[in-house]
Amino acid sequence: MSVGEYVMEIEDGVCGLVVRGMMLSPRDRELARSWHDRGIPHDVVIDAIAGVMERRRKRGDDSRVGSLGYFRAAVDRAWKDTEHLR
Repeated sequence: MSVGEYVMEIEDGVCGLVVRGMMLSPRDRELARSWHDRGIPHDVVIDAIAGVMERRRKRGDDSRVGSLGYFRAAVDRAWKDTEHLR
């Protein structure tokens, strides 16, 4: 998967999970490219984001997430937890 396709997959996933119609900022796109460069599969990224959003929903937190950077630590943890399985 090209880096452009990867970033689009992340953007599509984020828009569905976080805010409908949310577009990634240039900084968000750079973060997504860095995940691609590190070899983190896009499904790991999307699953990590979904997990964060589910935990927020269960807590009743409906505040807006404005940046992909909000999920950085969750994605890093998810990749660390699953890297050895791939």
